[in-house]
Amino acid sequence: MRTRESDVVEIDYIGRIAETGSEFDSRKRYTLLLGNGDVVRGLELGLFDMCIGETRLLRVPPALGFGTRGSRAFQVPPGATLEYEAKLRSINQQNDPMIRRQDLPDERRF
Repeated sequence: MRTRESDVVEIDYIGRIAETGSEFDSRKRYTLLLGNGDVVRGLELGLFDMCIGETRLLRVPPALGFGTRGSRAFQVPPGATLEYEAKLRSINQQNDPMIRRQDLPDERRF
């Protein structure tokens, strides 16, 4: 099963500033709705078409991150390129990497 828009996904991730390597955010078991804008656009786009258990290293340009403003809350400078290491833990509360969407009952497919 692969992620698609409107899936509820659970991830672990670490966010770093590419230029310095300094960590600005880290979360375990973070849940979000794909396509809802819950995280920066570059991270969200990188989560599409992932399989359960897969890990990706994502390099996010400023236009898809915090842009020319940066983020005071995360101490990210303006125009920073970001790197995320993201691991997909579950899709729509399914954490078995062998499960297929079509094998689920209708009410669990989402």
